Amino acid sequence: MLIMSVAFLGCSGGGSACAEFPCQNGGFFENCECSCPEGFSGVDCSTKITPTKMFINKIVLKQFPATNAGSYWDNNEDTSGHNPDVFFELVNTQGAVYTDYQTDVSGQTTILIPNQFTLTNITGEYLLSAYDYDGGEIVNSDLIASQYFHIYNSAASSGFPSIITVTNAAESFSADVYVTYQW
Repeated sequence: MLIMSVAFLGCSGGGSACAEFPCQNGGFFENCECSCPEGFSGVDCSTKITPTKMFINKIVLKQFPATNAGSYWDNNEDTSGHNPDVFFELVNTQGAVYTDYQTDVSGQTTILIPNQFTLTNITGEYLLSAYDYDGGEIVNSDLIASQYFHIYNSAASSGFPSIITVTNAAESFSADVYVTYQW
């Protein structure tokens, strides 16, 4: 003899009343069920949905080494212009997906990305690099710093952060990547 037992969360049979239960991840209980926020599903909104696309709105370079092994990034005879001319590169396994260039960067700088930049490889690994660009081929430029990171982490319990901080192990390089999601 086989006995089956099924438990239902939500409405009880036979009437309009239902037992309310907690909804996760900012969901709220209405009409005998959880109404889940974008990016979550399930009976109690506990299932995280992987986005189909992510958009990078801007990158803020927060910290980088002040010198290149003790020397100024740009060696000019006067006291101005020693800061790097930064070439930014975001790369995935298929190659460069976004590049930008800013001259004479000192301290924190913001790279505004026109019309948002779309990433469709959500679960892939990316490399964010900054170079002191001195003209010519980028391979001849001095690497300021770089760091691999995952743009989306499905195991993260923090949901869908709007800012992803990228920091290298030496903590000499730090950047904030501002993102939005599409499901």
